[in-house]
Amino acid sequence: MVDEVPSRSELIEKFETDENSCFDFGATNNVTDITLTIISVFASLAATVLVAVTGWKIVAASVAAIPAACTSLQRIIDFRGRSHWYFQHSAASKHLRSPSSMRRIRIWRSSPNVELTSRSKASSGGR
Repeated sequence: MVDEVPSRSELIEKFETDENSCFDFGATNNVTDITLTIISVFASLAATVLVAVTGWKIVAASVAAIPAACTSLQRIIDFRGRSHWYFQHSAASKHLRSPSSMRRIRIWRSSPNVELTSRSKASSGGR
């Protein structure tokens, strides 16, 4: 049972806060993914130059390991997938703030038996 039903302005504020924070996290993950890709490319070029120019094999090997480390981070943490998820969640939160969604929420809240309405929606697949 719900103790307190949030007002329309509280819902809009919550959706807006959710949208903004998810967009920021998505942007951060996106920039991190792009940065790791750029570092990987430049480190690969630097390793090539170091191998060709100098005799410092340890330095060249260390720089050559950077692209592998960047690629491993990208694969393990999946910044691109996280970025996509956050952007999708941000878009869904934005949609929830739309007038048509708020109208559906108002109709659902004004239903005489909210529990029965939510059960019937769940059993029909939300249609």
